[in-house]
Amino acid sequence: MAKIHCKRRTITEEYTMNRVILAVFVLATLAVVSSAPKTLEENIKLLKAIDINTVLNNHRIIESYVYCVIGRRPCTKEGKALKDSWKDGIDKGCDDCSEEEKRKVKKIVKHMYKNEPELYKLLSESLDKDGKYKEKYDKYIKEIVDDDTL
Repeated sequence: MAKIHCKRRTITEEYTMNRVILAVFVLATLAVVSSAPKTLEENIKLLKAIDINTVLNNHRIIESYVYCVIGRRPCTKEGKALKDSWKDGIDKGCDDCSEEEKRKVKKIVKHMYKNEPELYKLLSESLDKDGKYKEKYDKYIKEIVDDDTL
């Protein structure tokens, strides 16, 4: 039998990965505006500087936050804030987002849709059981997926 060797991550690496993946879902699903709770605003401010490419290139990070948000795994403090407030961001959209934030949201959505279809579907079905948001965002998502500049 072949032996499988796995590198164990340090607590610092785990913490960094958790912060990075939270940025993905904060920007992609929440687009939180000024009316959000102060503690979440502070988290978002810290997360805006995170390199989204690092997150999008790591399936395990994406998976851990999807499972947190849908309630299949325990959440970090930041993950819980995301889980508790995603609806507000989806309802409001990204009207108050900067151009850079909008670009990140689009990049994340496109990546999830094209490269993580199972997780995208799981997240969509879990967070939109009645199809309310699907109807609202279908055209927007199609435009993002077809955008070759992302």
